[in-house]
Amino acid sequence: MIRIVGSGFGPSMSFNFYMNDLNLGRLSSDNGGNFVVTKKLPDGMSAERVSFAIRDSDSNEITRSLRINPAEQRPQIPDVQNPSSEQRTESIPITILGIADTVRVGDRLKIHGTGSPDRTAVVYVNGPDGSMISSDIVYIDESAVWEVSRSHLIGAHMKVGNYTTVVTDGTQSIHKAWSVTFEKNISIKSDKIKYDYRDTMRFSITTPGNNELIKVQLLNPNNIIIYSDIINPNGTNSILFDYEIRHEDSQGTYTLITSQGDDKEFFFVGVNDLPMTKIRLDLDKVNYGATDIATIDIIAAPSDTLRLNILDRSDNIVYRESIQVQSDGRSMLTLDLEKFENGIYTAEIEKGTEKTSKEFTIGQSGAVTIEVTPVKPLYYLGDQILVSIDTGDRIAPLVIELIDSNGQLVNIKETFSNFIREKDIDKSRALETLQVPSSGSLGKWTINVSSGGTSDSATITIIPRGISIQVSDTEDHDWINTKYIDATVIGAKQTVKVHMETTDGQIIGDVQNISITGANIAMVKWLIPDDIVPGTYILKAEDSHGHTAEVAVKINTGIN
Repeated sequence: MIRIVGSGFGPSMSFNFYMNDLNLGRLSSDNGGNFVVTKKLPDGMSAERVSFAIRDSDSNEITRSLRINPAEQRPQIPDVQNPSSEQRTESIPITILGIADTVRVGDRLKIHGTGSPDRTAVVYVNGPDGSMISSDIVYIDESAVWEVSRSHLIGAHMKVGNYTTVVTDGTQSIHKAWSVTFEKNISIKSDKIKYDYRDTMRFSITTPGNNELIKVQLLNPNNIIIYSDIINPNGTNSILFDYEIRHEDSQGTYTLITSQGDDKEFFFVGVNDLPMTKIRLDLDKVNYGATDIATIDIIAAPSDTLRLNILDRSDNIVYRESIQVQSDGRSMLTLDLEKFENGIYTAEIEKGTEKTSKEFTIGQSGAVTIEVTPVKPLYYLGDQILVSIDTGDRIAPLVIELIDSNGQLVNIKETFSNFIREKDIDKSRALETLQVPSSGSLGKWTINVSSGGTSDSATITIIPRGISIQVSDTEDHDWINTKYIDATVIGAKQTVKVHMETTDGQIIGDVQNISITGANIAMVKWLIPDDIVPGTYILKAEDSHGHTAEVAVKINTGIN
């Protein structure tokens, strides 16, 4: 079941609720433009990221992208929508769901379960020493389902050990035993802690073994990303990642950031020096609602004392808190955002003169016009795409999706447009990077950008590294009564020679010598001879450095 809470809509309006392209039914807002409804997700869904949309009759929509976790086996629940006389008198046993036997620091527990309808229950969480950590009052609805409205965050302050959750409705109770561990979902090892110039860094990354894509980023001592990739684990739980240290790389501490789904891990190595543990700050989101609770994950030296500052757009400190890092080098805290006004903020962690920060927004929404423009049309596998996103004069939260030539979502990023001044015209524009996996499909890829109910998209072409040829469909030019083959040579150096051969190597037609543009592209228009025999031919290209490429071309006719 999924609960949808909406506010700020038009009063007494009806909407359709979609998961990807599947309509899950209608919902309606009340007189105040609010709604709270519950919908059932289809059975048999796989664990993956999906897009939810609320769409009105004019096709205006608001979308949210969420990751669906694997289904839990829930007990059979009697039909309480139309209870029989026996069911009215019988109690439905209380159950507790949403808690694994072992949970890790950083996990979020969404505690829920079943019980007798129309009753109130209390949910207690007790710590290893038996003391009560939390208590929540829940209502068991007419469907015999209850849930704790807030997520329980397993923060770094929680002790390793055994915990107990107890649920009681006054007539019956049940308890669930579980434990907290510091064991990580992602672990990283390195051949060495300190590398020398001309060495190759080698990292071994172990994950839970699911098929979610793994993102890796390597940052230099100046916190600049010098390498990034998205890796398909192909069902294995262990991958190797190498980086050859270059002459221009700086001395100091390098940071490897590895993430898979909601799990993220940091690892530090040194070049020509022993590594230092750097302060790292991570937010669970970029764009928050006005009533959200932000989760802040911090990496630092064990037992460090840090200070968290929240700054507004004028760099005024509007919130400050002291943080004690745990013995494992982590700290995790939650921040209730209801106390802040809507706007753009910076979360800053500092220790002495060392600082690290990230920007986020609160309550930034509304209709905007989006225009998406890739900085260039062609990219290689493993490249970072730079895309310009224009939202006019509005600051807007943005969700950017990268979809490959097979229609698969391979990367998603949440950000917001930054306000800048461009000569005498004020525009709100975000320049964002998206990583293309090194192992992916070639061809046309799509960049989708959405904000609230508006969106825009653009296409790019992913090409293999080195010289290559792309051939478009044969184009008729009736006004000169001839046919041409239009081709593009990509990645060649200086000049390129292009010719057509039969499958047994005989050259036919013209041989062309073409200069390469600054983008390493040559446009070719090869004239089909009027006496050509229909069949398959080979279009070949060779640049001035001896690099070659070829593509098979099927030619049906010559002159019409």
